[in-house]
Amino acid sequence: MSFLTQAFAVVTSYPGSAIYHILTFFALQAAFGIALGHRWRNGPGSHSTRLAMAAGLAGAAHALLFILGGLGFYGLISESAILPPLDRAIALFTLVLIGWALVFRPGRVWADVLAGFAVVGVFILYIALGIQWYAAGTTGLAYNPYDGLWELAKIGVIAVTLIMLVIFRPNDWGLGLGLVLTLGAGVLYHSVAPIDADNYPAAERIAEMAALPLFAVISRSFRQGQSAATRLSQEPSRVRFLLKRYTSVTHSVRRRSGQATRPGVPDTRRRRARPATKSQQPA
Repeated sequence: MSFLTQAFAVVTSYPGSAIYHILTFFALQAAFGIALGHRWRNGPGSHSTRLAMAAGLAGAAHALLFILGGLGFYGLISESAILPPLDRAIALFTLVLIGWALVFRPGRVWADVLAGFAVVGVFILYIALGIQWYAAGTTGLAYNPYDGLWELAKIGVIAVTLIMLVIFRPNDWGLGLGLVLTLGAGVLYHSVAPIDADNYPAAERIAEMAALPLFAVISRSFRQGQSAATRLSQEPSRVRFLLKRYTSVTHSVRRRSGQATRPGVPDTRRRRARPATKSQQPA
């Protein structure tokens, strides 16, 4: 337990928070770059569109949290009043996006609608709880004893994601299961044994640093899993056009060379005699 206590103290300190923000940001941006490259090469039919959107939006949210943390470190904003609720909101926002990207594939509009409502719900919850907490946060009160509603929401999102992964079993659902279980372990540990004198969930931060790199691994393995046949099936119109063009050119060449349409059959048509030129006429 002493090792965990020291690890928790490090990850919630200013240097540890900076390391946490940098690692999670680059893990999400790596997943975003890999998924976006796959989407760029394979077009709208690529299933990595949601992976790119989820990683990009979550990475941008973590970058915002990192910038505000720097402002709070230099005393430009009230860190204890603004950042703790925002930290929970961004963590919940990331869980919603990861679950949406891992479980569902393009074509399920109802999943997009549910994810949109969930994101709006996270925003409304942050506004309500952030305003309620601001006055107490300015006094230096620790936020961990008052984040029970955030933890319940995280547990609900993680439970729904696990159930959907088992039901739908998308590509690399095993890696996705490990990612979500790791995040869930951090949430459960913080819910059971929070550090009451701190503003940030240390156990959840350690779980995120361990789990979010798996998101980049999932994006990469999904990109490599596309076979040549799958890539061709994603562009049937181009393949048909090339085949039709090849057949047309071949048939035209055969007609011009005077051969029959069926190979191996000699041309029995008589060639028309060309008129003799003046030099070839008899004197």
